[in-house]
Amino acid sequence: GAFLLPISVLAIAGLFLGVGATIASNSPSGSAGETFGNFIKQLGDPLFGALPLLFAAAIAVSFTEEAGVAVFNAIIGYLIFSALQSVFINPVYDSNKDIVGYKILFSGGWRTPSDLKALIGSSLGFSVMQTSVFGGIIVGFVVQWAYNRFHTIQLPQVISFFGGKRFVALAVVILMIPLVFTFLL
Repeated sequence: GAFLLPISVLAIAGLFLGVGATIASNSPSGSAGETFGNFIKQLGDPLFGALPLLFAAAIAVSFTEEAGVAVFNAIIGYLIFSALQSVFINPVYDSNKDIVGYKILFSGGWRTPSDLKALIGSSLGFSVMQTSVFGGIIVGFVVQWAYNRFHTIQLPQVISFFGGKRFVALAVVILMIPLVFTFLL
């Protein structure tokens, strides 16, 4: 059931993407038809770009009692997951300043920059490993575990503002660190 929500959205997004691309490609360059086709295409394209985030949110919603806080934490988790990856993904350039590959954490052994080039893509503006939906699903499960484990935590009175559901965001940020290194390795 957790996958039905994003899958249903993908069906509609795919329809817009396909119809828009067909209209745009069969219209003369610079015409109103091309503009209209690109407009229709953009109704679906962003949803495919944010697919991992949609799956992270869907998993978090499906396996927690209060969807709003869980979705918020899934967004935080996926953004942190993506941002932390980008820190350790460094492009390797040739003498012409063209990217020939990437160094991820360390180089050597089987991790040649040219082999790693196929693993790197862009997600929500970050250079990330192309984990796609799998990465979003894993983030969603980590978030739902953190929510179910920590949403009732009580902290000392001085810092009690950060207890309960607010503590989940802190836990999610910390839990993303080992998850990122696991994926990068």
